[in-house]
Amino acid sequence: MIFNFVSYEHTVTPYGSNVDAERLEKLFTGIGYNVKVRQDPSSAIGFKTELTDLLANFVNSDSVVAAVMARG
Repeated sequence: MIFNFVSYEHTVTPYGSNVDAERLEKLFTGIGYNVKVRQDPSSAIGFKTELTDLLANFVNSDSVVAAVMARG
């Protein structure tokens, strides 16, 4: 799971953030992971809920990777 926070109040959207997310997605897909990308989770509570669900659903997996990206 890749969480990519790009939009912030009163700031310019950071250049290159989507490129970084795409590269991580390509990397992890290439080594066999099922990758999901979330652009700008709607709220901190939504982010926490998604992360908690991710970890709970994959508790019996060999590995789980969660990348949280934010620039600004």
